[in-house]
Amino acid sequence: MPARIRYFDIAKGIAILCVVLGHSILIANTAMPQSPLAQTLYHLCFTFHMPLFFIVSGYFMHPERPFRWRKESRELLATYGLTAAAIVIVNAALAFVLRTGTRASFAGWAAAAYYGAGDMTGNYLWPVPFRIGALWFLLGLFWAHLIVHFAAKTPYPSLVILASFVIGYLSARIFWFPLSVQSGMTAAAFVYLGVLARRYDLLNVIRTRAWIWAVAALVWVIAIWQFAGFSMAMNQYGPSWWHVAISVCGAVAGTLCVLGISMLIDRFAEPLARLFQRFGKVSLAILCVHLLEDDTTPWGSLLPHPGPHPGGVEASMWIIIFVVRLAVDILLAWGLFHIPHVNALFFPYLEKRADKSAPVPPVTE
Repeated sequence: MPARIRYFDIAKGIAILCVVLGHSILIANTAMPQSPLAQTLYHLCFTFHMPLFFIVSGYFMHPERPFRWRKESRELLATYGLTAAAIVIVNAALAFVLRTGTRASFAGWAAAAYYGAGDMTGNYLWPVPFRIGALWFLLGLFWAHLIVHFAAKTPYPSLVILASFVIGYLSARIFWFPLSVQSGMTAAAFVYLGVLARRYDLLNVIRTRAWIWAVAALVWVIAIWQFAGFSMAMNQYGPSWWHVAISVCGAVAGTLCVLGISMLIDRFAEPLARLFQRFGKVSLAILCVHLLEDDTTPWGSLLPHPGPHPGGVEASMWIIIFVVRLAVDILLAWGLFHIPHVNALFFPYLEKRADKSAPVPPVTE
């Protein structure tokens, strides 16, 4: 098994921190408008964080090989199922304690877990009271991997991927299927870009071409400036085809810039590299516990109401929420790490480490 490339872990660490940061600013905005800096950071986070995970996933794929149903189901579907079950149970327990309707809470969150949608929309096939949130990523990645594997076996894989994106995007305007199928259909394009980047060694090709990095940075800045809503969860790429184009191009450019920044951190900032690498290696666990916390914490009742507050708390609310949530997520991930057997699902490197240390059986004739 090849050694891990550290700057990819660093990039994933930056991205997962941006997931928590973006969601924290989003919550703060529901209480009161945040500062221009917070809004800019929100736009920055949402232009690239999910696409980066899909692109990096594609970089390490081998779609020419048979689709590994057992591995993909274990790493993505089983992880989704366990996390979704925890969300259902915790919400039902909170409803029982608060006397807000245990049965209704259990049924509602079970329906959300089954539907697997990242957000609420008016075109579900049947009514669902809640959304499962960013956990959709695991379902979307499963479908994206499956589609890319299928496309790779066809004479024209690029056309298959393009058709998948267009059909997934347009059909989402009419109805939204369960289990984030359409999210996976569009996300397959980002996974396939990662496949192509690895196949043609694009990162090494452009590593010393400063003008490419400058163009990527410019495109990313334009995407941040022109941000009008970008949610891979629900195939919302903006209100017009211009916004769709700038969202896709900005996502690719932003991912490239973050990878470039990660290369620099890897080379010149060792303490920071180790910190981001640590978050990157546990990004799956952080994502899952973050969504457990996100779906079960009644932030609406915990945040202050609009109006002036002592110490200018309204301007720094997003920072406070981010710090608190990150601390809670790290603590939950630490607890998850110490649950035998289950931890290998959320920390895949544990299983790989165990495989390496397993004794090799003697060869018998």
